[in-house]
Formats: sequence, structure tokens, C-alpha cells
Amino acid sequence: MRRDTRTRTAVVVLLVLTAALGILWLVGRSIDRNRTTASNSQLVADLQVARATLQSDVAVASRNASALAHLPRVEEALARNDAAALRALVAEHPHVVLISSGGAHAGSLTPLGVRRILPVVSGGRTLGRVVAEAPVDASFLARARASLPSHDLLAVTQRGRVASGALPAGVALSAESARDVHAQGHTYRALASALVSDRPELRVVALAPAGNRLLSAWRLPLAVLATLCAVGVLVLLSAGALRRQERRRPVRHVPTTEPQEPVAQQPPVPLAMLSEQLAAANDVDALLRVILDAAIKATGASGGRVARPGEAGTRAGESDSDVLRVPLHTNDPEGDSALLLYPPPDGFSPEAAGIAHWLGTHAGTAIRDAHFHRVVQEQETNDVLTGLANRKQLTTTLEREFAGAEQRALPLSVVLGDLDDFKAVNDRLGFRAGDEVLKAFAATLERCARQIDLAARIGGEQFAVVLPETDTEGATRFAERVRAEFASAEGLPAKVTASYGIASYPRAASAEELLTIADTCLRRAKQDGKDRVVAPAPSMRTAART
Repeated sequence: MRRDTRTRTAVVVLLVLTAALGILWLVGRSIDRNRTTASNSQLVADLQVARATLQSDVAVASRNASALAHLPRVEEALARNDAAALRALVAEHPHVVLISSGGAHAGSLTPLGVRRILPVVSGGRTLGRVVAEAPVDASFLARARASLPSHDLLAVTQRGRVASGALPAGVALSAESARDVHAQGHTYRALASALVSDRPELRVVALAPAGNRLLSAWRLPLAVLATLCAVGVLVLLSAGALRRQERRRPVRHVPTTEPQEPVAQQPPVPLAMLSEQLAAANDVDALLRVILDAAIKATGASGGRVARPGEAGTRAGESDSDVLRVPLHTNDPEGDSALLLYPPPDGFSPEAAGIAHWLGTHAGTAIRDAHFHRVVQEQETNDVLTGLANRKQLTTTLEREFAGAEQRALPLSVVLGDLDDFKAVNDRLGFRAGDEVLKAFAATLERCARQIDLAARIGGEQFAVVLPETDTEGATRFAERVRAEFASAEGLPAKVTASYGIASYPRAASAEELLTIADTCLRRAKQDGKDRVVAPAPSMRTAART
């Protein structure tokens, strides 16, 4: 009888320990997964910070190149093919190369930099190029890492090998998806991403130390296991003592119940997937909708809304104590937005605020990244100085409008405008005064143009306006209005006029021929005394073709 009792006790203890080990294995695995998910999300945020930092540097390089291209000293040195003058200019402006059309050049660039090239044009002639660079060096990595957690690292790789950063140069490093890598005797969680589209061989890699992740994940389960074993030993010792005292009493069997497998609680929001969505989106309004929906699902809120900058924190009927407010730090000049989450009937859970603020932190980073993308896209299609469209945008728009005019049999006109004697303004008053004149002329074009028109600066002091659904007579009236308004403009550093040339479809057979005819008319306006508008003669199309 005693042997049967001991056997049953041993079986029960074995079952309990087996169930406990299974539970602890599930707990340890869940902890490890959560830590991995959190680490991957942080790596995504680190890469966003690095890309945003480089985009800011590239924008600064573009502005510097534009400013140099308008310096009279740069134009003169390039026009004279003066290597000594070019070297003197480069000494004042690091990370810049000046290249003359005659072959002279000065300056040097780093092998890892992201470059922006701007032609220097004067009087319709290309004098040379300004090449500005945003270096991807230790300084860039230090500025990017300043916004990261203290233990995270950054490295830049070129064709799969470290070129700059936390690891020695030449070490093989690749992590297209989040994974563990081993380098220099250490283990890191790593994730790589492209820096810019025009340098595909350069990638930035975010690294997080991961040496003791497995041990730390199992520390709590092992402590619980040790506690259960100690409790089991105490229970067995107590049971043995009681049995010795009650040997003569009948044995009472206590029914046991099978331990139930715990149901692993699923996280309310797939955090890694959400991080990828935030990193991929560039539309701020779409981002805010995704973030609000994710926050409602993650916290169990009954609803919510986005409070824009300047809006009141609560509306009529809402209480500050009931609404969970989550600020979104986006560095918007007008102020930061916020998420307002309404509580469910039984109130928010204790961890709801932490989850919501975690989402808010990552959302703020994603929105700042979207703002940077928007700035870069605008710089690709707009002139930096005047804010008008650039030559690339003008060419694209003109070809599209010309195809539409042909298809619908509608007129289309182009007006070219060129400031008269503009070089004399720069020589006499300096490039700052010249910039003010250029901006004033651009403002006049925008003021006279319709919403469907496109005004552009296509180089130096030359501008163009695309006028859909406008014939030669309408384009002439438009140019005369611009000429009159600009000639009477007040507050300019010097009195400046402009000459205008016009071309219209269907007299031109292509978008390129439109520009050619308009340029011919513009040159005729200059030859006839400037400050005038010249429209094409009936035979102009034939002349343009020959």
C-alpha cells in the first residue's frame, strides 16, 4: 500500500514538473519573440533616422551648389578657364568641385559621398558645372547616431563590405532582412537599407548588440522553475511528515485535475508589420490614418481622432481625464499633432498608455521622414531660388500638354522671357541684388499666370510659361501684361526690363519646335531694342525647320 502511494506521488510530481517545463518553454519563447520584434522595430527606426540625416545633408549640398552657380566670381573663373581662381574658390567651400567647360577644374570629393551636379549657364552658354557633395563619413554617422539609443551602432557598406562606421573597414556585412551577424568576436542584430537611389552600392546598416539576448530571455523562466522545484520539495517533505503522523488513519485520495495548457496571448498589433508600413509611406495624411487605426486596435479604445496643430485638446462633452492623449513629435513649424483615444466601456488597461506612446514615438519618426521625402521631391522639380518649376518639369509638362492639344485640337502657346542686361546688374550690385530681381520676375509670372499654366525658370535669367488652350493672340496679351507689370515694379534694387518670344500650336509640329520658334522670336526682340514682345510671323515655322 505504501509503495503504491509513493508511486502515485512520484507520477503526480513528474506530471507537474513536465507541465511546468512546457509552460516555462512557452513563456521563454514568447519573451524571446517579443524582444526580437522590439529589436527589429528599433532597427527600422534607426535606419529612418540615418536616411533622414543624409537627405538633409543632400538638401544642404544642393542649396550650396545653387548658391555657388550664381556667384559672379564662379561664372568669371569658369568663363576664363582660370584654374587658379577655381582653386581659390574651392578652398572657401569644402566638398565642392568646380569644372570649367574648357577643361580646368579644382577640388576633390570623397569616394562615399552623394553628389549633386548643377550646370552654370550665362547668356545661354554653359560655362561649366558645380559638383557639391554630401559626404557619407564618420561625421555623418556621428550626427545620425546622436538620435539613436546609446547601445545601437551604424555602419556604411559598399558592395557588401564595411566602408565606414562602427566596424573595421573591409569586414563583410550584409543584412537585407533583420538577422544576427557575427563580427570581431561580437554578435549583433543587424538590418540594412539603401541610403539613396543614385548610389545603390551604398547601404546603411543598423546594429544592436545581441550577445546575451537568449540568456536574458530565459532568466525569468529559469527563476520560476527553480522556485517551483523548491516549492515541490517543501510540499513533498511536508506530505511525508504528515503521513508518518497519520499512518494508522485511512488514506484519503484527493482527486487531481490535469493542468491546462496556457493560451499564449497574441499581441494586439503586429508591430513589425506596422513599422514596415510606417517606413514605406510618404503621405502624411495616410500615415496619420494608419497610426490612429493601429492605436485604437492596440489599446482597445472605443474610437479616436487626430488633433491638428492649433485644435483644442478636447471637444464639448470630452473630459481630459477620460481621453488618452498621445503627442506626435513631428517638428512641424505649425506645431505637433496628437492622437486622442476614447476609452472603452470598462476603461483602458494598465499597459494601454505605454503601447500608445510607443506607437506615437515611431509615428513621429515616420512623419518626419515623410516630410524629408516631400522636400527632396520638390527640389527635383522646382527651382531652388524662385520656387518655380525647373527645366525638367517644364519639358515634361510641355510634352504632355502638346500631346493633349494634338488629341483635342486645342491651341497651346509658350512664352519665353529673358531679363535684359541682367549680367550688368550682377556686376554692378552683386549676386544678392540679382537674386532679388530674379525672384521679383518669378513672382510677376506667377501673379499673371492662371492655375492651369506652368511658369518655370529654365536657366540663368531665362524663364518660360506654358499656356494651355491659348492661341498666339492670347499669349501676346499675357506677355504684354507681364512686361507692363514688371517694368512698373517697385522696390527692386535696379530698373530691369525683359524681352519675350512667343510660339503657338498648331504652327509648331512638336514641343521641341515650339521652344525653337519661341527662342527665335526672343532673339529678334533682343535685336529690335529689347523690352518688347515678338510673336512669330506666318513663315516662322518654315524658318525654324530650316
